[in-house]
Amino acid sequence: METALDIHVTGIVQGVGFRPFVYRCAQHNLIKGWVLNAVDGVHIRAQGEEELVDAFVLELVREAPAAAHVHEVTMDEVPLEDFDGFEIRFSEDAEVEETTLVSPDLATCPDCVRELFDPADRRYRYPFINCTNCGPRFTIIDRLPYDRPNTSMAGFAMCPTCAAEYADPADRRFHAQPDACFACGPAISWTEVGEVVDMPLVDAAAPSGVTFAAGKTLWGNNRRLSDAIFARAVAFLKAGKILAVTGLGGFHLVCDAGNAGAVAELRRRKHRDGKALAVMVPDAAAAREYCLVSPEEEAVLAGAVHPIVLLRKRTDEGAARLAPGLADGLAELGVMLPYTPVQHLLMHDFAAAGGRMLVMTSGNVHDEPIQTDDSLARQALAGIADAFLGNNREIRARYDDSVVRIIDAAGNPAIQVIRRARGFSPVPIPLPKGEGTPEAEAAAGQGGAGGGADAV
Repeated sequence: METALDIHVTGIVQGVGFRPFVYRCAQHNLIKGWVLNAVDGVHIRAQGEEELVDAFVLELVREAPAAAHVHEVTMDEVPLEDFDGFEIRFSEDAEVEETTLVSPDLATCPDCVRELFDPADRRYRYPFINCTNCGPRFTIIDRLPYDRPNTSMAGFAMCPTCAAEYADPADRRFHAQPDACFACGPAISWTEVGEVVDMPLVDAAAPSGVTFAAGKTLWGNNRRLSDAIFARAVAFLKAGKILAVTGLGGFHLVCDAGNAGAVAELRRRKHRDGKALAVMVPDAAAAREYCLVSPEEEAVLAGAVHPIVLLRKRTDEGAARLAPGLADGLAELGVMLPYTPVQHLLMHDFAAAGGRMLVMTSGNVHDEPIQTDDSLARQALAGIADAFLGNNREIRARYDDSVVRIIDAAGNPAIQVIRRARGFSPVPIPLPKGEGTPEAEAAAGQGGAGGGADAV
């Protein structure tokens, strides 16, 4: 027996791939009707066999895209109509602009990571791979609505292949605003400080014949040049050098976390004597070599946000030894996993060269905000970094890494947010009725995107 429902979904459900997700759910469940962005969220008309409509609704709730935050789903039964199929309808930009909640930046999803390291994929080792389920959002937007011309991707015209993906409702990159590839998208850059050094490549398979000159910027406009830059970056790290690397919301200062001399030199240059340094490892298994990792902590480490998670250091005899200077005298270590394609490539190549862990700390001068502009960073961080791994996708909003720990809350694990920044902001914090005072709102908003970058 056929039935028809009018479904209203509220939350962060625009600009996050929700409509193509609904379209695919409808195709899978033989649903007819339409989906539409409106001023109050997303509206869906779903018509089909009763059990298939029920399955469709359950799929909407249980399988929503990682970038989406569904707050509420309401349903009303409506009369049957004569639909030929299911379609995505487009609302006016003026309507969307009034209500769209912009998604936070999200860690590279498993599908994109898989493509990043697949030699047969056309985006193999492309440092800016993304889709509707991952990648930059709030840090690249200039204004609403969240469309490519209103972001720092405006200057990158999509090639025909990317444009076809972008226009296909069945594609994972349908309306993925940062969609790009080597042929049409942003590129990494490499600039060395001081005199050029003879730095042998640690990977015999790395691209050769590329000239590096001090003070000159090399652009990775194709895979050969891009790979050569990563090989050079790994050689610097293995030699104990310090890199400034552009992230989603600002720069990181990076060195080999297993090299006590490099860690000490980073502390000396940054004037950071006692505070702990955050580190990056390839995966949760690597984190377990140094720290205790509960299932809840692993879920947060590898979730859509990829924050810094404060983990308890292992003290047993089988624990891997941490280099002096990382977090001396503390019971916890701030650990995160790669969350951008650049970080995945750098961590992967560093591990292939025998490296195990990278210091990944805020790219700022002591007591100043993290740097976000490549040219300004080269001036501000010139006394700290030996080289700069940057890019030409401009950052519009400064965001440091979020910091969390898992605590026991009345016998149940809960996330304690130490710094609410990349990945969490700008998602609103709902307050209980009657507690919307300025004091409560200020307390809820602590730990955002501003300074204080030396926290971890």
